[in-house]
Amino acid sequence: MNHKARALWLVAGLAVAGAAFVAQAAKPSTTPQQRKAAVETIKRNHKQFNATQPRTIAQANATKAPLAAGGGAMRAPTELWNHLAVQRDAQGTAYQVETTNGAQAPVLREEQAK
Repeated sequence: MNHKARALWLVAGLAVAGAAFVAQAAKPSTTPQQRKAAVETIKRNHKQFNATQPRTIAQANATKAPLAAGGGAMRAPTELWNHLAVQRDAQGTAYQVETTNGAQAPVLREEQAK
């Protein structure tokens, strides 16, 4: 690659980086009151989601809705949710544990990335 091409790519990169910086600077930062209001809204939405989430398959069947493409949709009951956790063994190696419907599933040890 010749020097003119390198200079062109350098200028183009700086222009993109500068545009991103200007776009970030144009967005006003939120005040503590705005952040607190946003957190409260998120908490309220989370509580409403869990309050309406069906617990059993029979309750989930009541949430069935047809889709325009001909399929259907429904909310997944919480009794079918899997839960993931990370635990450490005696040597301190982290491994992933998955539980299904409250029962302990076979432990799958994931190699710890170094």
